[in-house]
Amino acid sequence: DPDTAVVLRVKEHRKPEQLPFEQVAASIREQLVEKRAAEQARSEGEKLLAGLREDKTPVEQAAGGQTWQQIEAATRSQEGVEPVVLQTLFRMPRPVDGKPTFAGVALANGDYVILQLKGVSEPDDELAEDEREMYRQFLASRSGQQDFSAFRRELERSAEIERK
Repeated sequence: DPDTAVVLRVKEHRKPEQLPFEQVAASIREQLVEKRAAEQARSEGEKLLAGLREDKTPVEQAAGGQTWQQIEAATRSQEGVEPVVLQTLFRMPRPVDGKPTFAGVALANGDYVILQLKGVSEPDDELAEDEREMYRQFLASRSGQQDFSAFRRELERSAEIERK
């Protein structure tokens, strides 16, 4: 905000220093354990995923002490599901001949999630004419916004701008 000023006074200035090993050893150990656990989870998950894709491992045996969390009629903004899982799910190929498709994704916390897609639901009937018109207007508006944004960027790129 151009009308606001912030004034700070430094009471003490410390130069950067290396912490003693005893002080950081526990933190380093914890990071290494988490990293190795994530690598192991990913490795085991990828092996299990390969077995599922090749029909060598039955889905019932794939749990290995874990449980499958079932979500029916998932949406792109599904509550309670990690966004990276939803992105992977909606990029998966459709099941063919009633056989589910599988995919795996590593989460930021080190977990490895295996996805099983059993089917894709299609809308039963055509959109009503007013809904179709609403979508047309939305897409036209979005396209216009993108065109205007590209035009503005081009003008800024070719203009001689002097900032003080």
